[in-house]
Amino acid sequence: MVLGGVQATLTNANLAALLQHAALPDLNKEETARYSRHLIMPEVGMAGQRKLKAASVLLIGAGGLGSPLGLYLTAAGVGRIGLVDFDVVDYRKVFHSCGSAMLYKHIRGAGGAE
Repeated sequence: MVLGGVQATLTNANLAALLQHAALPDLNKEETARYSRHLIMPEVGMAGQRKLKAASVLLIGAGGLGSPLGLYLTAAGVGRIGLVDFDVVDYRKVFHSCGSAMLYKHIRGAGGAE
């Protein structure tokens, strides 16, 4: 294959890297502004933030540790977060919204799901 006048060999590793890069979602203007501090960090950058947006995390337990962790994952830009908690609701726990991303706790009382 010739790219820009340079002969290039397309190996399986190169193809996998190209496909992985192409599959990552782009950041819109709002996300670019929101994560601007992440983007200037050499450890994260645009590629890392796109990987975070494509990532999925299942958080087991939304109690004293899980509830703030959900907020931190949302603030970091993780694209999909699932929360599982079968505890009784304690209204002292922290729950917030960030734009359209809402964190809910599964409510299960003695009478079943509410």
